[in-house]
Amino acid sequence: MSLLGVYFGQKSVHLTETKGKKILNILKIDRQQYSEDELGERIPEDLKIVALCQEEFRKNKITVKEANLALSGQDLIVRNFEMPAMPRQELESAVEFEARKYLPFKIEDLIWDYQAKYHRLTRKNYILFMGIKKESHQKYRSIFNQLNIRLNRIEYAPFSMLNLLKFSGLPQKGIVCLVLAGIKELDEVNFLVLEDGFPLFSRDINLITRAMVSEKAPAEETEILAKLTSEIRISLDYYQRRFPQQKINEIFFCVEDEYRLNLETLIKESALKAHFINLLKYLGKNSSYNMGLLKAYGAALSKIVKTNISINLLTEKEEKIISIPKESLAKELVSSLSGLRISGFVLFFSALICAFPFFYLKFYQAKPLKEKINFLISQRPQVSTVNPQADYETLVSAQSAYKDKLTAVDNLIQREFYFTKILDAIPRLTPKNLWLTDLSYRDTDERRELSLSGLAYLADSAKEMDLVNSFIFGLKTNAVFTRNFKEINLVSIDTTKEDSKSVTRFNIICRSLTKKR
Repeated sequence: MSLLGVYFGQKSVHLTETKGKKILNILKIDRQQYSEDELGERIPEDLKIVALCQEEFRKNKITVKEANLALSGQDLIVRNFEMPAMPRQELESAVEFEARKYLPFKIEDLIWDYQAKYHRLTRKNYILFMGIKKESHQKYRSIFNQLNIRLNRIEYAPFSMLNLLKFSGLPQKGIVCLVLAGIKELDEVNFLVLEDGFPLFSRDINLITRAMVSEKAPAEETEILAKLTSEIRISLDYYQRRFPQQKINEIFFCVEDEYRLNLETLIKESALKAHFINLLKYLGKNSSYNMGLLKAYGAALSKIVKTNISINLLTEKEEKIISIPKESLAKELVSSLSGLRISGFVLFFSALICAFPFFYLKFYQAKPLKEKINFLISQRPQVSTVNPQADYETLVSAQSAYKDKLTAVDNLIQREFYFTKILDAIPRLTPKNLWLTDLSYRDTDERRELSLSGLAYLADSAKEMDLVNSFIFGLKTNAVFTRNFKEINLVSIDTTKEDSKSVTRFNIICRSLTKKR
């Protein structure tokens, strides 16, 4: 039976029909193919995708019944964090509590799963947390339901690629860095660090900057490569500071051949041993390099390849209760009792057996039980607002009113904006050779705004730019900043003279989208 691997990229949907490891069909659907004039503004994207998939399935005679879905980082929340060692039965609730620190919204809005790995050297649990918003989850489920295809898995696309990379010789032991890039596609680039096949760190890199979008012109290849190499440097630097004991020795690239020379130059500066993996042999002789297609193929291999990642975001844990109609139950009972003859002695003896527990409990057990209840009531603490003789319903009502008051107080406290943690985080995130010269905060009815101005000096403007980018990346990945500021942007950067030295001056604006009330 064939299986469909599907990858929803930023611009295209890639589909591969496979049987085992063999690719039977390859499809690519442009997410912008249906214009607003053709189908109207009010038609949702999922309905358009369903219509186009049905058309392509009909053309290629595809009758697949099962599928695995791989999603990009824009649809998922992927976080890595550390926790102390604890019993397994306590870990899930602890992970749920800890994950709230790293999420920009409520965890109740997510369908989520996690995986833990105990590290003997540090004596900590490394947690891989992954979630998807419930409305996004429902959208993708709806697409496959309308296509009459059973969905087996929902997973993170870079993790799907690990199924394919296992065939290509990617080491399954030790610490390795992995870069998955489709530069010509301008889809997101994935940066992963794995220890024995388990992700310690992951990051998605968008090759298209806001400046490129605002210019409304195709970005130049040199500009894209410069951004990619800069982001890889920042990611390596951040990882090395976060995991000083788990050093990377080798880095593996999945990228188009024409960009190998540029990336080799980058790696020579970092003293890492670089490897370039050729994945075209899995797609066929006449196929061109396409990272989206490779991710879809990797998703299709999830059924036959086992990796060290077991997270599947397909469904929540649900209890299914099978109900039986009362009419059917009554008919079954009448049918089963028909023709049954009951002896008078049996009836009397059965009634005696049933009556015995009733009289035993009433006369022999009730008295000591009542005495115990009265004793417990007498031991209740004396609270002026609660009657010690109150029944259970009254106590429950009082407890509910008390909880409502606590909730109201907590809401008042949580809505307040506390600046102490932000001021504590800024010097911890400020790298060496970078100084802040001005800090201003503005609080209006609509939003909050924090302005950070400063200087960077390394006697090299390119390195100073990287230093500023590293500082911005630290702000964007800090839980305190992401919880209070949804936009963290570099608004100006230039080179100026300070005491006859050329330094880089910058200004960063942190904004909250809407102010909570």
